Amino acid sequence: MIEKYLNVWKRSFDYQSRATRSDVLIFTLIHWFVALLLSPLLTVFQGSWIVLFFIPFVLILMVSIVPSLSMLVRRFHDMNMSGKWLGTYFVLSLILFYLMVNLMKEFSVLSGFALVLFVILQFPLSIFIFLSPEHFENRYGKDPRG
Repeated sequence: MIEKYLNVWKRSFDYQSRATRSDVLIFTLIHWFVALLLSPLLTVFQGSWIVLFFIPFVLILMVSIVPSLSMLVRRFHDMNMSGKWLGTYFVLSLILFYLMVNLMKEFSVLSGFALVLFVILQFPLSIFIFLSPEHFENRYGKDPRG
């Protein structure tokens, strides 16, 4: 399990090959586990102590963006889909997030609508990640499962 997690980090700049569902699942679960371990510490320590835990927490999240994106692009490749679909998804998510944050200042029907769309937009990515892959060689390389 740790080997798969470390493999995602080693392949941080590999946007050409393929990744399995288990690669995505293990990487995501370990990150959620770390976040769950650190988040109570953020609430326990107040004042200047929070900096000791908040800065490493944010740094871990920021540094993991590149391997996460690379892994998701490779996962799309495993389904014989271009990584550009992931880019389209993120652009739409950022637009909705921007609208949601700016419209929340004065809660209106539009801000609620933007929030609902943002949440709904998360489901297709989750479904795509866990779709059955193509178990043969495709334009992005050989099947990573062997």
